[in-house]
Amino acid sequence: MNVAEEWFTDIMKMTDGQQIIIPVQDKRIRTKLIRELKELKDSYALVDPAAASKIEIKPDFKDGKWYIKALTTTVTSLVGVLVDANGVPREISIERRESGDVHLIKTMLRDGLSLVEIEDNLGRKLTEEERRTHFGKE
Repeated sequence: MNVAEEWFTDIMKMTDGQQIIIPVQDKRIRTKLIRELKELKDSYALVDPAAASKIEIKPDFKDGKWYIKALTTTVTSLVGVLVDANGVPREISIERRESGDVHLIKTMLRDGLSLVEIEDNLGRKLTEEERRTHFGKE
């Protein structure tokens, strides 16, 4: 994996309101890394458009230093209000309902990664339940 892929793996694991700030050497490197991260986000959007739409990747310059900020936000278009026949409103959401790790595991399996590669990317061993669910073994 290259540097952008490594950072994007961590970005995909973020929950609402979290951010990752990546210091970079100069503006040229920042521009190149932002472009690569946005390309990865575009690819991720093909697999999970709801999750990808919550990711923001933007440049930052503070105290004479260059940074990249990756943050997650709640996208208002994923939440709506359903009004029933009696006029009673109820909030509904089209966000995916599986945990981040479940989604990551499914995506990595679709990409053809092995059990060892998936565990390396997650930074942990799969639980017995995850092994049964995704690999049919313990």
